[in-house]
Amino acid sequence: MKMAKLLGVLSLLTVLALVVISCGQAAQPTAVPTKSPVSTPTTFPTAVPTTGATAPTPAPAPTTVKSTPTTAPTTQAPQPAPSVKAVFGSFNVNPDKIGGIEYPAKKPDFSITPRAGGVLKHAGALVWPHFDYTIDSTSAIVTAVAPVYSKLVVCKGTLEMSTPNALGCEPGPQLAESWTVSADGKVWTFNLRKGVKWQNVAPVSGRELTSSDIKWAYDKFMQGGPAQGGFSLVDKMETPDKYTVTVTLKSPYAAFLEEGPAGVSAYIPPKEVADKDGDFKKTVIGTGPFVIKQLYGKERVVYEKNPNYFIPGAPLLDGAELLVISDRQAIRAAY
Repeated sequence: MKMAKLLGVLSLLTVLALVVISCGQAAQPTAVPTKSPVSTPTTFPTAVPTTGATAPTPAPAPTTVKSTPTTAPTTQAPQPAPSVKAVFGSFNVNPDKIGGIEYPAKKPDFSITPRAGGVLKHAGALVWPHFDYTIDSTSAIVTAVAPVYSKLVVCKGTLEMSTPNALGCEPGPQLAESWTVSADGKVWTFNLRKGVKWQNVAPVSGRELTSSDIKWAYDKFMQGGPAQGGFSLVDKMETPDKYTVTVTLKSPYAAFLEEGPAGVSAYIPPKEVADKDGDFKKTVIGTGPFVIKQLYGKERVVYEKNPNYFIPGAPLLDGAELLVISDRQAIRAAY
């Protein structure tokens, strides 16, 4: 019973960390009861702000269509209410009614108005062996690289879901702003956001992300690794233009989005790193909200805000830290 509760606490911490990062709930620095790292910090190249990024075009407001009365009464299926576009940093559902989450101790105060600033500190007992999630998608590796990378499509944050459930996956846009699927369920067409920039770190150096990046990454996944299964039904991929990717499946598969583009390890890596030395174990450059600033061995990762992140106003946090604390009681005491 104690072990179950501890596991529940760890799961809760991870969920809350993701909610804060994605929804903008700024956190003040938290004192963590751990010894100062003795290893020499590794300083990563600082991402330099770039100019000319094009903000993503907001989705058009839903249109209400009035039905015309007919002479004979007809029975119509109930229509869902139009979805409300969430404003960054705000909740669009009642956070007290989230399936899959239980608060064993003090429940967070969801009424607090988000504000910019602060550093989120997240601790766990697992140590990352390296940062190459394309060959190993253990939770320690994915947790360490998730703030840096982005996916074509993601599972929506819990508070963004139509029916909030921390254990489910409702696909939502990230690098792709929209997508369609053919009538036969085999051809998926993804429309990319325009103006998305890679972090301004060599060898990628802040260039624009294009459809060729998505195709290259998916070709890499299909060659092997933890993401291979999610793309096993892919027959071919095409890039009609720099902002469009089409994926043709061998046969229809309804869960393609969840298991493929939104899969656990389907983060898009840059081709330049592969061309340089292929060492994704040490080089972490993406299009995500944070850039790795310093690395203290395998004890602590320090992230700083990505000044060129493609979502306006995000992230609200100035930075984040991932710490390794082996004593679970110490982790619990820290929060």
